[in-house]
Amino acid sequence: MNVIESLSYNEKKLLLALDEVGGSTTPEEMIGSGKFDLEVEVMGAASWLSTKELVTITE
Repeated sequence: MNVIESLSYNEKKLLLALDEVGGSTTPEEMIGSGKFDLEVEVMGAASWLSTKELVTITE
């Protein structure tokens, strides 16, 4: 199984959204743009992607 196949729906959604905005954004901007409805969706996906070393979370 490749990496893409192992990602959840929200992980894939977040990677696509990050690509659209140039790779860096905030949870608030993701919600404001209509990409996600809840901060917990963004942060959960970001956390798992970070664990898989596919994104970096900064403060």
